[in-house]
Amino acid sequence: MEWLIEAMSLRFEFKQFDGLPRLAWCARLESGVTTVTVKHGSWVETNQDFFVEGAWDGQFEEGALDQTLLLMGSGGRLVGNQALFATPCHTLERLQLVRRGSSLFVSNSLPFVLAEADLTLHPRYSDYQSDLWSIVRGLGRYVKHIPTRNGPPVRLFYHGNIVIGPDLEISEQAKVSPPRWNGFAEYRSFLVGALAGLRQNATAPQRHVSYDLLSSISSGYDSPAAAALAAEIGCSKAVSFKTGTRYLHDGSEVEDSGVHIARALGLEVQEFARAAYLGANSIAPAEFAACGDSFDLQLAAFEGELVQKLFLTGFGGDVFWDRWNNNPNARIARRLPPSGDSVGEFRLRVGFVHIPVPFLGAVGHPAIHAISNSPEMRAWMLDNDYDRPIPRRILEQKAVPRLLFGQSKKGSFAAVTWSGKHLQSCKSFEDFYQRYRRERNFWRRAWAAVCYLLSKSRVRWTQTARRLGLPALMPVTTGWDVRPIGQRTYVVAWGSSVLQERYRVACHTN
Repeated sequence: MEWLIEAMSLRFEFKQFDGLPRLAWCARLESGVTTVTVKHGSWVETNQDFFVEGAWDGQFEEGALDQTLLLMGSGGRLVGNQALFATPCHTLERLQLVRRGSSLFVSNSLPFVLAEADLTLHPRYSDYQSDLWSIVRGLGRYVKHIPTRNGPPVRLFYHGNIVIGPDLEISEQAKVSPPRWNGFAEYRSFLVGALAGLRQNATAPQRHVSYDLLSSISSGYDSPAAAALAAEIGCSKAVSFKTGTRYLHDGSEVEDSGVHIARALGLEVQEFARAAYLGANSIAPAEFAACGDSFDLQLAAFEGELVQKLFLTGFGGDVFWDRWNNNPNARIARRLPPSGDSVGEFRLRVGFVHIPVPFLGAVGHPAIHAISNSPEMRAWMLDNDYDRPIPRRILEQKAVPRLLFGQSKKGSFAAVTWSGKHLQSCKSFEDFYQRYRRERNFWRRAWAAVCYLLSKSRVRWTQTARRLGLPALMPVTTGWDVRPIGQRTYVVAWGSSVLQERYRVACHTN
C-alpha cells in the first residue's frame, strides 16, 4: 500500500516566464496526472513542496501558508496526493478556478486563468461588476460563479483553502480562526504581533525577493493607525495624497494629507497629487478595470514607491473599526463601493504585498466591535457620526494630537469616466464599447437601469440628509441592488480582454 500512495503523490513543475506580472501564477492539474504545472512570474517564490507570492506569520521554510490566520497574498502546497491552494486572509482578492474537460486551472488572476483555459468573458453579460462587488455581502453570500463566452463558468474563492484530489474533486477548507480578544490591549498586541510576523516572513533569508515596509497615510483614522503600528516594527516611510474628496457630499477636493501625522510618528513621507495616476503606466487602467472598476486607480500614482514593499493600508477600517456599525459579523461583510478590491492585477505586475491592516483577524469582527464600544474606550469616543475609538486610541497613545486626524470623513476615489479623453486607455475602451454595446439584451439593460436609479436615489437622500443635519434613514448601498448601467458595465470585460492578451503573449500561447 505504501508504494501505491507514493506513486500517487503529486509534484510541482514550475515554469517561469519573465514577461508575466512578477507575482502572477496559474496552476494546471490534469486528471490522472501526478504533475501540477505552475506558470508564474519572476518574483513568485518556489520550493519543492510549495510556492507563494506574499507573506504570512510563520517560518518561511516550513511553507505552512494554509495553517495561518494571516496570509497576505496567495500560493499552494502539496499534501500527499492532494494539492492545496490558499487565498489571502482578506476579501480584497481571491482565487479563480476553471475546469475544462480533464484539465483544472487555478490562478490568482482572472485574466490569467481565462487565457490559460482559452476562455473569454462575454461582452453581452452586464453583471460582471456587480458579481465581483457581491463579496461585500460577506462570505457565503457572494456570487460564486461568473459566466464566460465560450465555455464553463469561472469559480471564485475567497478567504479559504481549496483542496484538489487526484480525480480533480474539489473541497474547501476554512482558514484558521482568530483569538477572542478581551480588551483593547490584547487586540492591539495581536495587530503588532501580526505585522511583525509578516515582516519576518517577508525578509526570510531563504527568499529570492524580500520586502520592506511602506505605509499609506491620510488625515483620517485608518491608514494613520496602520502607519502608527507599522512604525513600531521598523517602518520608516509613508506615502500620502495631498487632497481627498468630501465623502458623500459634492465631491469637491479637500485637504487630506497625512504629512503632519507622519512626522509626529517619525516617518518620512512623500506626498502625491490625487490626479497623479493620469501619468501612470498605460496598462494600469485595464488592471484596475479587470478587478471590478477604477475606484482604486489613484494608487497607480504610488507605483514607483511600491516595488518590493509590504504596503500597509487602512482599507476596511470604515467597517471593522467603526463604532456605529450595527451588523458586526464573522462573514467579513462590508459596504459599497468596495474600496481596495481593484488593486490585485496592479499589485501582481508592480510586485508588492498588500496588507489592509483592519482586515487582520476580521472574522473576529464581533469582538472588535465590542472593544470599540466598551467602557475602557470611553475616553477615545467622540459620539459623532465619524467615531472610531480603536484607531484614535492607537494614535493618541503615540502622542499624535487629537485635532490632526479623524475630523471628517473623506475619500480618495479616482473619478474615472471611461468615455473621457484623460486616460490613454479610453480609446481602447471606447472601441470595445462601440463594438459590443448593441449585443445586450433589452430587458437586462432595463432591469439594470431600474436598480441603478434606486441606488442613486438612496445616495442622494443620504447626501441631502447630511447637509440638513438629518439622520440618514436608509443605508447608502447594500449588496445586489447596485448595478451600474451603460459604459461602466463593460469595463471588467474590456480590462480582462486587454490583460488576457498580455498573459498570452508572455506565455507564448497567442
